[in-house]
Amino acid sequence: MSRYLVALIVLFVAPILRADQDSGLKLLHQARAAARAGDDARALELIEAARIEWPGSPLVAHEFADRLLDDGAFDAALVEYSKGSGAPYAFRAAFNKGVARHREAETALTEAGVPADPQGLSDDADPAPLIAAIDAATPQLQSARRDFLEALAEHSDERARDSVAALTQRLDELAEMRERLEEQQQENDQEQNEDSDDQQQDSNDQDDQDDQEQQDDQQDPNDQQNPDDQQQNQDQQNPEGDDPEDDQQDEPEGQEEPPPEEEEGGEQDEQQPPPEPEPEQEQRRLTPQQLQELLATLDKLEEEAQRLEAQRRAANRRSVEKDW
Repeated sequence: MSRYLVALIVLFVAPILRADQDSGLKLLHQARAAARAGDDARALELIEAARIEWPGSPLVAHEFADRLLDDGAFDAALVEYSKGSGAPYAFRAAFNKGVARHREAETALTEAGVPADPQGLSDDADPAPLIAAIDAATPQLQSARRDFLEALAEHSDERARDSVAALTQRLDELAEMRERLEEQQQENDQEQNEDSDDQQQDSNDQDDQDDQEQQDDQQDPNDQQNPDDQQQNQDQQNPEGDDPEDDQQDEPEGQEEPPPEEEEGGEQDEQQPPPEPEPEQEQRRLTPQQLQELLATLDKLEEEAQRLEAQRRAANRRSVEKDW
């Protein structure tokens, strides 16, 4: 009984399935024609209709993935290719997934400015973004190479073999470029550190110069004494109010006072001869007797100075009385 039931279902359902397949294939042919004519929007509409008429068809999934790949929707294309990876479309699914991953990686490298080969690498380029782009694209290229190897395992195809060789060479070139970029980055960092050290040194020198100028500005007012203070200092040095020039004019003619230095020197010569200079290496020490003699000499010099001062004042008074 069950066998007859199954046979009846197949008898009635098979024509429906064949009709859905025929409708789906017809829509796919129309979508391909629209794509060749450049009408991508119409091609997508027809493929969506084919997916409805022929659901779960690997052929429709592949056609939809091809359109997504042309539009740059790489992730969505990979999903659709995976849906159609069963037999007899396993080779095509693996090959097209490799194409999708390869295109996505190369698009990112181009946008980042990574050249197609190491000879195109510029020495003036900023290494950091190029290194980041290479690091992001390398895993994708490795996955693409695995997809092409999987396709070769399904079917020996010249295009898949050439793709594997091309991706292997590309990965080697990217590794070489990354090594050169790392060396350039280290040189740039070293130069930047040296420039930073030079700028810091210049800043420290400028700060030291500013501090020195500020100290000089603070010392200048103390060095520039007020004229009134200078006059007050002179008055303190001459308590009698005598002007040295007036003293010279008021002295009697013919009476000439010997310079204090000479008298002091003469008195010192009479009392005590100058000591012999001692060697610089030895420390000079006075004996108690020498100390007493030196004090006596100082007392006599002070008395002589007082005597000379008294004579000068007496001479000034005589001059004033004479003028009156």
